[in-house]
Amino acid sequence: MHAPAKRFAAAVALTTITAAAITTTTHSAVPVPLQMRPLAGARTAVVVKHQPRSQTIVVATPSGRLMTIHALRPTRIGTRVQIGGIKWGSVIEGVKWGVAPAGVKWGIKWASNGTYSAKLRKIGVAKRVRIRGIVVARNSRAVAIGAPGTVVIVRMAVWLPPFIKSVNATALPAVGNVVNVTVPMGANGTIGKASGRVESTEPRDVPVAGTVTAVTPANRTITITVSSDPVLPIVMTIPVPTAVDLSTLSVGEEVTASVSLDAAGVPRLTSLGPATGLAASNDPTLQFTAPAPGTPTSPTPTTPPTPTTPTTPTTPTTPSWTADAAVLAAIDATIAELAAAQTAGDILDRRLATSLAAKIQSVRTAAVAGDRTLAIAQLDSFIAEVREAFPDDFRNPGNSRTRVKARAARWELTRS
Repeated sequence: MHAPAKRFAAAVALTTITAAAITTTTHSAVPVPLQMRPLAGARTAVVVKHQPRSQTIVVATPSGRLMTIHALRPTRIGTRVQIGGIKWGSVIEGVKWGVAPAGVKWGIKWASNGTYSAKLRKIGVAKRVRIRGIVVARNSRAVAIGAPGTVVIVRMAVWLPPFIKSVNATALPAVGNVVNVTVPMGANGTIGKASGRVESTEPRDVPVAGTVTAVTPANRTITITVSSDPVLPIVMTIPVPTAVDLSTLSVGEEVTASVSLDAAGVPRLTSLGPATGLAASNDPTLQFTAPAPGTPTSPTPTTPPTPTTPTTPTTPTTPSWTADAAVLAAIDATIAELAAAQTAGDILDRRLATSLAAKIQSVRTAAVAGDRTLAIAQLDSFIAEVREAFPDDFRNPGNSRTRVKARAARWELTRS
């Protein structure tokens, strides 16, 4: 019915794993204050997966965003739950608060590997659930959708053409595409066959979470396996950079990672860490994050400067332009809207979210320093990056709102 799906760097294949080879690895985590992320809306979600080895539950919010939540009690798939939030700004030991976006009253504990911690309260049973995320693997019968800390495999009934209400099937999505699927839920936690469509083909990092089934020091590779559904077994062999100590990885260990794919489909590890509990998930000493391509790994040696004749010190000049309260408020509103878009699942690529956050923060730094020209240039670059990454405003309201706030900030910069 469909053309054969391309292999993920020739690494997605059937495999047999010997149970005797599986072991459990624990890490001694260093206590690190948990960050808080805004928790907007009614805080409801539907359970779509239980991961006993990592003691996590995966839920899908009404927008389809997947959240991996550390929870000790298993909850049946298909259960509608309310995510327990924390009143923003509450004094809690070991919690680091930031600035809450406008209109957000609740927060949720967030670990550095992208997973969460919260209590889940059962409030009902769902008849269907929407799941939105990045394609990890797919064939003609199923699609694997990834998010930090999880890979959810959904059996598909039909793929619809993008943004067209039609029952005619279309080509399979590619690894790295963003898809939106609607899944019917049956009795006793059974999941029916879904329908879905591709939302975006922009290249993104692919999140992976599974069991380490091979560590090969000679080739500096690890193999991560996801075997939750025999319809789509996933086996990924990923090259590991020298910055990662392979001796710390063991067969049978649960890990969460992300990879980027080059034009030939060859994976490059961009992050890696244990998925063995909240403390390990939040310990930066156990997490690896690769620098962006082209970033130098060490400073380039430079020739010592030639001594020059001392000159008379000049009197520091006062900046000819000073950012007023309206300018800074407009920039802060853009920063808050970007954070809200990330929380709502509009920004699925963690590295892209980090890049955008750094760029808009540099706009504020330039404005505070009195460099209006640099602030405008950085803001124009920020707006262009948002537009290129999320071109579809209708399907991505966070993109539209972020750009509106950014344009308002630009107007304030040129006005003042």
